[in-house]
Amino acid sequence: MEFLSRHGVGEWGVVDREDAEANNEVLNDGSRVLSAYLLRGTTKTWCITEAAGDDDNREATTILLPDEY
Repeated sequence: MEFLSRHGVGEWGVVDREDAEANNEVLNDGSRVLSAYLLRGTTKTWCITEAAGDDDNREATTILLPDEY
C-alpha cells in the first residue's frame, strides 16, 4: 500500500529524471504513468497506471517486478 499511495500522489520513487518529467507532463491527459520503488535491498518494483481507452481515464494500476512486464 505504501508504494501505491506514493504513486497516487506523484512521488515517483527511483525512476530516472526523464521518466519523472514524462509522468509530470501527462498527469492530466490520461497517458501511462510509471513509478519505481526499491523493495528490501535492491529489488525494484514498478507501479504502472495505463491509459484506458479514448476517455483519458486511468482505471487500473498494476504493481509488478520489471521482469514480469
